[in-house]
Amino acid sequence: SSGINAEYGDTFKEVFETQMEFLVEAIHSNHSLTAIPYHYLVPRERTMTQNPQCSSVFAFQLARYLMLKLPDMGLGESEPHDRAALYSRLWRQLFSFTQAQDHHQDLEMEGILKPHLQKILNESMELAQTAKDPANYFTLLRHLFRVIGSASNKYDELYNEFLPLLPSLLQS
Repeated sequence: SSGINAEYGDTFKEVFETQMEFLVEAIHSNHSLTAIPYHYLVPRERTMTQNPQCSSVFAFQLARYLMLKLPDMGLGESEPHDRAALYSRLWRQLFSFTQAQDHHQDLEMEGILKPHLQKILNESMELAQTAKDPANYFTLLRHLFRVIGSASNKYDELYNEFLPLLPSLLQS
């Protein structure tokens, strides 16, 4: 079964809450393990079952982890640079997940991104100014803008949270 039983939801959350670092490091060492976040973040055909609770828990934990790693996305041309590219791919998968959700899951997805919106915008602009490789920050912002712009009717709260931040973003 591709989903989780509701009674195991807390255990699932705890596993990814405590082991996300391990998972990302394993993906960094073995890129074929990218299938794990793909499994939870990319919607599958309607004939296959997908547990929305499982996907939302994973998306929330991944967003939380990636926020901690935001400063590492601007590292220069070295081994950690590969890690920065991995973080960028994971952000892209997370944003793709938020755009592909059905209407009944929209509020939950909005709740995953909304607490991080201001920090993503402000820190990305700030970190890009001193980063050896600022392109990852601009790519992150581009993907975020696509989510907000393409889903303005879908994610009203996220859109309304973004609008007041726009003038200061454009000034920097």
